[in-house]
Amino acid sequence: MAHTIDTLKLFDDLKESFTEEQAHKLSVIFKLSIEGSLDELATKQNVVDSTASTQQAIAKVTSDVEREIEALRAETQQAIAEVKRDIEALRAETQYAIAEVKRDIEALRAEVKRDIEELRIEVRRDAQAMELRLKNEMQQIKYDLTMRMGAMLAASIGIITALMKLL
Repeated sequence: MAHTIDTLKLFDDLKESFTEEQAHKLSVIFKLSIEGSLDELATKQNVVDSTASTQQAIAKVTSDVEREIEALRAETQQAIAEVKRDIEALRAETQYAIAEVKRDIEALRAEVKRDIEELRIEVRRDAQAMELRLKNEMQQIKYDLTMRMGAMLAASIGIITALMKLL
């Protein structure tokens, strides 16, 4: 759509305030600047076409962003599921380790009880052996004392008898 400027009327209006030469130059400058600007003006159809194009671009960007959001949501959910599986695996490993430690503790407890019982039996055996040895030694001492006493008694009787014969 071509727009035209009435340069003659413009020239006449400008002559009232400027010289003829200045008015002519200003009208030419004004005409060139307006015609150049008018060629760059958008028509309603240009605006409609541009709006439709912009809406399509926005719809495409929106669709792309929504797809990316869904992809990120899926990745995030997958990562969360993996972390949950890892946590469950760690929990199972921890429970297994705890059970194993408890079994080890019970085994050690049983072993310590056996060792203590074996030591008790050994101490009793040693105590009984020592008691028997002491009894035997005491018997031997008794026997030795009895023998010495008997020998001393016999010697005393022999001395007394000899003294009695002498007196």
